[in-house]
Amino acid sequence: MSHRRMFSISLIVVATGALIAPIAAIAAPTASIADAASHAVDDTVMTQLTSAAKQLLGSRAGELVADQKPMTVDTRIAAVGVTAQAAQRESNVRSRVRANRAWLNKRSEAYTGSRTTLEETKATRKGTSISLRATEVTYLDYARIHGDEPPNTAYTADHEFVYEATGAGGWTLLEDRQLEPTGLLPLREAVTYVYGNASMPTNTAQSGQG
Repeated sequence: MSHRRMFSISLIVVATGALIAPIAAIAAPTASIADAASHAVDDTVMTQLTSAAKQLLGSRAGELVADQKPMTVDTRIAAVGVTAQAAQRESNVRSRVRANRAWLNKRSEAYTGSRTTLEETKATRKGTSISLRATEVTYLDYARIHGDEPPNTAYTADHEFVYEATGAGGWTLLEDRQLEPTGLLPLREAVTYVYGNASMPTNTAQSGQG
């Protein structure tokens, strides 16, 4: 189930790059303090929305764990509401993950646990909506079937979560825009869930492995 975004926990290579800004960009005027403040997201809201995103992704990854019962997509996650459309799409994604789990199990590959963290979180507020960008890092523990499995594997994937204010300090998740394929599905199927792709998979009975 590996693709380029997956790596073994025993060896993680981090690549860094330098970005040189053009002179024109350096000389460009910066936004005013007032304008910046209007787009700021306070710590309480940031914590609430990040917690909801982490719980959603962690629950989704849990669907790949052996013997895990299907988890219902709640209309509220960590005190944040979820629209019916977002919940339906999440249910479809999880159905595909469970199909992939069954496919892997038949080939003697299984996982006994998962854990998800969010890194590099950044929120931008515009009017009544907030866009939360974050990098998902999900770890999967291998079941010892053959005896030579490594302890873990992992993947990273960037996301953009879109929230809308509902009044009285409440928030609703409108969408999880997957900006990169995750490691929960075969790559050729995972890319179809990347934001901007015209064709989205439906809840079918068979996984797309070849």
